[in-house]
Amino acid sequence: MSEEPSRALPTEAERESFRERGWLWLPDALEAEELSRFQEACQRVLGRPHLSHEPGAGSLHAILESVWIEWRETRFHAWALAAAEALMGRPLDYWYHQLLFKAPLEGPPTHWHQDDAYLGVEEDLTISCWLAVQDVGPDAACMEFLSGGQRAGLLAELAPEGEPGGTPPEPPGLLPEQVHAQPLRAGSVTFHHGKTPHRTGPNLSPAWRLAFIQRFALRGVPRPGPEACRASSQAPSAAGG
Repeated sequence: MSEEPSRALPTEAERESFRERGWLWLPDALEAEELSRFQEACQRVLGRPHLSHEPGAGSLHAILESVWIEWRETRFHAWALAAAEALMGRPLDYWYHQLLFKAPLEGPPTHWHQDDAYLGVEEDLTISCWLAVQDVGPDAACMEFLSGGQRAGLLAELAPEGEPGGTPPEPPGLLPEQVHAQPLRAGSVTFHHGKTPHRTGPNLSPAWRLAFIQRFALRGVPRPGPEACRASSQAPSAAGG
């Protein structure tokens, strides 16, 4: 059984900001003790030989159950689901999660993409919670969002089939002032709508960039299994951040 949520749910002003911009920053979502548990689990993942990234690959994808079976009993998981439901205004189910690590000094950029594009549906289906397991600044591949971009729906320019080779995808008519980079302290999160275009830069810092992403979907809506989604998200422009 999950513990009670540890942080207040988004306020009405924060929910309005999410509806307007398609993403929301919430600092200090985890208490220190629980954050330490996530940090220790991520370090155990990095220490598992069969999960070590290939030299030059620059990134590592894994799941938390490989080292911590009970993570869904945490207060953070319960809070993230409740907060996601408050932001979307509809009942949601937990769908799947990913650990997304970028290697020191070589972690590659994640190009512009929309999470819902990998499902091929126009309905507003998903929302993601992106946790910074350690401090994540601009040099360590923090999240960047196209504020308000979710209102345009799925963009043909960011369609997954347009990824291989050539110029990285970019939203049409993109202006620098529309892009918001959001550095995060360890234990802080962002939520983003499944149609909000987002990206991260390369990890230029001397440490691994550690991020933990939970994805939630509208209750009762058919969707692919978690393994298929994790596989698709390992494409260069779809690594989820």
